[in-house]
Amino acid sequence: MNAIDQAYRTLYSWSETDKAQTCNTLPPHIQRAVDLIERHNIVTGRGHQQALPFDQAELFEAEEMAQEAAAGFQARREAEERLADYIEDVSLLAGRSDLADIADRLRDCRKEGHFGLKPDGGLLVAWANKCGLVRLCPDESREETQRLTEFYLPELLSFANKKPTHRIFYSVLTTHNYRPDDLARGKKELSDKLKDLLHKRVEYCPVSFKDGPACGLRQVVKTKEKLFPMIKGALSVQEDPLSVHGDWNVHQNIFFMVEGAFSYKDLRHFWNAGLYIKELGKDSQSIQSALLEAIKYSAQIVPTKSEVKANEQHNERLNENYGNDRHDQYNSGIDHSNGNSVAPSMIEWPYQRFIEWWDAQQKFRRVRSYGLLYAAHGKRWDRMTPKERLITCTDAELSAKVRQDIIKSPWKEIYQDRPKKEREKIKVKLRHSMVHGEKLDPHSIRWLGSLNYDGRAYRVDLIPGDNFSARQGQKGQLFNDRGSTGPPFH
Repeated sequence: MNAIDQAYRTLYSWSETDKAQTCNTLPPHIQRAVDLIERHNIVTGRGHQQALPFDQAELFEAEEMAQEAAAGFQARREAEERLADYIEDVSLLAGRSDLADIADRLRDCRKEGHFGLKPDGGLLVAWANKCGLVRLCPDESREETQRLTEFYLPELLSFANKKPTHRIFYSVLTTHNYRPDDLARGKKELSDKLKDLLHKRVEYCPVSFKDGPACGLRQVVKTKEKLFPMIKGALSVQEDPLSVHGDWNVHQNIFFMVEGAFSYKDLRHFWNAGLYIKELGKDSQSIQSALLEAIKYSAQIVPTKSEVKANEQHNERLNENYGNDRHDQYNSGIDHSNGNSVAPSMIEWPYQRFIEWWDAQQKFRRVRSYGLLYAAHGKRWDRMTPKERLITCTDAELSAKVRQDIIKSPWKEIYQDRPKKEREKIKVKLRHSMVHGEKLDPHSIRWLGSLNYDGRAYRVDLIPGDNFSARQGQKGQLFNDRGSTGPPFH
């Protein structure tokens, strides 16, 4: 069953429920089905025409953009399918049905969708299915990296250029590698140590004096102060790939927002373990490059081309020792030494290590913000127009009642009269939406065609009608009234 048929089935099933007869607005999952059907009708010529016209030059340019994007999507689909095969094997070896479901979600990811032009002229693809597995899917990981960078870059730049004494530092903090079966403890220990660095207060004296009792004696006052009060905010990204030696390389990529003097010596003295730090330039390119490098996932999914020969030799040795079953090649990684070390890609991990890694990621926030950056979501909300807030609430999948309650409220006043647990539950969804939501009104997109993956390559088809080209050649013939013809895109 394709995505459109599934959307119709979802819509029909819901329409027969009691909720459908009484609700004033559509639930988020039903709205997604309706949007998918509407986009499909537009790009297949069954729906209303575009509100904004486009000429053939724009259409051809959009087609070129879609063809170029399809090449990248294809490479990432191939990697994702290899990972899905690996995870399916892991689920069989370990008897984990939940991992079989993960493999299915990876296989169904971004197979078909509609593309169009955004108001700024960029290309947008609305996929029928996205797996949402940012720790596994190459496209989801890439998208999260870009969105996190876009969200935090303005805040870091604004702080850095507000005063001459404001600076941004990039650091990598670690302690030691953690042995197998110890990853969850290692992740918690490193996070707790970072919290101590940023929040721990020490008590010391003397700092100041005040008048004592009537006798006029002066009394020492003990004062608590942060260990590093010059750190006004921070962004932390934790990574934990399997090392070449088979243990866990747990480390934190940190961006420190510093005001005033900052002693590397004091930081090294407190951390008392592996530490790298450098000051970044205050320009957009310097900070953006560091963000992109720090946020992207360090656990490589599949071997790179430069490792193919080494992999073949490695698998030959495994086959001699374990036989030719596919899952046997997951019992070890490539092991080089010294500067030429190549950590194993994820599909080369022993299946026990993948299970340990996957379980350790659950309910663990890989990216965390502190201080001024933690408050950035509230500032962003307060700057939004009512329409932008509505889009954010929709992306957060909040009910119509909640949207109505909060859309005019400043961040600090959102459900101020409700219990903290209930209020924070709403704000967590809003924070996630601000970073990961689409942030675009779907009605502002000029839908131009569709992308479909047949297991080998993506096919790019344009809207039929007066504004489409029936060119033939390397890219094949485009949509016409009888359907799609011509070879698929390679």
